[in-house]
Amino acid sequence: MKKASLLICCLIYSINNSAQSQIAYFPQEQLIINDCMDADDKNACLYDFFKTKTLQILNSKKSTKLISNLKKDTITVNGSLFVNMDGSVKRESSSFIVSYKKLRKKLDSDFSKILTDLPKFKVINKKPKRIKTKHSFFYEFVITTDDDKITLTHIPNEVKYEGGVIQEIPVFPGCEGLMDKESRMCFQFKMQEHIKNNFKYPLEAQKQSISGKVYIIFKITKEGKITDIRTRGPHPILEQEARRIVKLLPDIGPGRQNGKAVNVPFSIPITFKL
Repeated sequence: MKKASLLICCLIYSINNSAQSQIAYFPQEQLIINDCMDADDKNACLYDFFKTKTLQILNSKKSTKLISNLKKDTITVNGSLFVNMDGSVKRESSSFIVSYKKLRKKLDSDFSKILTDLPKFKVINKKPKRIKTKHSFFYEFVITTDDDKITLTHIPNEVKYEGGVIQEIPVFPGCEGLMDKESRMCFQFKMQEHIKNNFKYPLEAQKQSISGKVYIIFKITKEGKITDIRTRGPHPILEQEARRIVKLLPDIGPGRQNGKAVNVPFSIPITFKL
């Protein structure tokens, strides 16, 4: 019989780590640009500033031609902004990403230029350097075509942008009290350890020489429970084993946004290797 082995790839999670005790969540970090200095609502002004920049790109000749070929009703843009202590943009982690892959590839440099051209922000309520505060900007536009003319109409957000959000990843049992990078590394180590300790290469898969990578997606709820387990892999036998392992996970301390527990989706790729 062939020797079976397991390869666990990097853990991917959708919420960044800023875990620590006694975080001053409020008031939220606020970014101010010169154009918004005199605005009554500086957060709304900043949101509209990026909306204007986004529309300038989407309304360009290059963009409208691409959009007309999408055959979609809406288009979305997600912005993530992180700033340094001096108010400069952290380019390595900040981005504006347009939905739809074909359009994204063509417009990536245009959206990157938004960040390149930004001056330093005036930062109010800046959090300590060890805390990662994220500013999220979401824009959705309805696409209408009339006599080959493309019109984009902005759909107002249900959730209002109110400044930076402090995000904390879920806490795996045994990782309590850690901060930043240590907490993230501890979670990944504990998760990999759990998978290795509970892993059993299915006998039938070995007999049939079935191997490959299984992608496992699940949710850690506000209560720290594991739910909504989904898998995608080369064979149902391997997917079943992946689901069995995830179902054995213990309760986990929930992820938080500004101190409030939230649901957090996770993705783990596991490679079954013979």
